[in-house]
Amino acid sequence: MNRRHVNSSPHRPRRAFTLVESVMSILIIGVMLVTALDTVGAAAKAEFMMSERNKGYHLAEALLSEVCQQPYSDAVTLGTIGTEAGETGLTRAKFDDVDDYHNWSGAPQDKNGVAIAGADDYTLSVTIAWVSPDNLAATKLADTKVKKITVTGTRGGRVVAVLSAYRTAAIADPVRGLTATILPVVTK
Repeated sequence: MNRRHVNSSPHRPRRAFTLVESVMSILIIGVMLVTALDTVGAAAKAEFMMSERNKGYHLAEALLSEVCQQPYSDAVTLGTIGTEAGETGLTRAKFDDVDDYHNWSGAPQDKNGVAIAGADDYTLSVTIAWVSPDNLAATKLADTKVKKITVTGTRGGRVVAVLSAYRTAAIADPVRGLTATILPVVTK
């Protein structure tokens, strides 16, 4: 006699997830979460760095503007770059020409030494150099009537902004009187 096992239940047999299928699902979801969190973290870091660069750029731009508003040189000491007697100190209040800012470095502040709020972790530095009128990339040791002003902004030891401008000596124009030229150059 052959007996067959007959399922007397009218329902189909239950199908469930196996342990392997459950582990694979958890693994796939875990990898997707790690990837998503890495992407969010990278986006947040990029946004922070862009904000840091923008703030450094604006701080450097303000200082560069201050320097460019000064006369080309001091009538008393022509032919030298740097501060003259009595122009040193904690502030830039006594700086009366472009080259007085050469090698100045410090926390962002206005000309009278008042710190700029929220910028105490930045440092600004200025260099001034004579450059050839024919080749603005070539520095010179003597006065060429063209000065390159470079302002560098750093935060945490990292350079976040470098701005440059060129300032020329005033020249006599028979129609308009004395004129000066400021050529801004932005370098990031």
